[in-house]
Amino acid sequence: MIPADCPSPQAVVSWQGARLTPAGGCAAMVLETPPSASYFTFGGARLPEELPPHLTISVRMRRLTERADRSLEVAFPGGHLLVRDGQIGWWEDDAAWARGGWVAFDVRTSEEHEVVLTQDGASVRATIDGIPVPPYTLGGVPERGVVAVGLKGGRADRARMWIDRFQVWTDTPSSPSAP
Repeated sequence: MIPADCPSPQAVVSWQGARLTPAGGCAAMVLETPPSASYFTFGGARLPEELPPHLTISVRMRRLTERADRSLEVAFPGGHLLVRDGQIGWWEDDAAWARGGWVAFDVRTSEEHEVVLTQDGASVRATIDGIPVPPYTLGGVPERGVVAVGLKGGRADRARMWIDRFQVWTDTPSSPSAP
């Protein structure tokens, strides 16, 4: 069940020590994009300050609409991890798109999935439900960058995804489940 008091899709994520939780202390949130005349719209939760590129991000999610599988983004300093069209992979910029190491993965409606991303400078690696995504090396080491989870919806589409947990550690924990 999705709590009714969760923040809106544009809610800011608050910093609490080395852990992030959605604003207002809510343990879950729904990301939703409104239908739009533009090709993409974006709704998400974002850390209000930029972080250095040494961190771990954990997102537990469940797709609520059929179109949400191609549009989840986890932003980290210097790039994005994308879940789209039944695949998961990396995006740094348009020139680096083709070398992003895509892996097939079916994000099924009503099933929960967990993405864990670890960044150490220019090196990033991730798993989805424990299945490794090929590691990726950015073209350079970013000084700081945005940390966010977001959802894109296409023209005249409404994409919805339930985010049960969105956490960030600036020091890599020994376990992705560590608080």
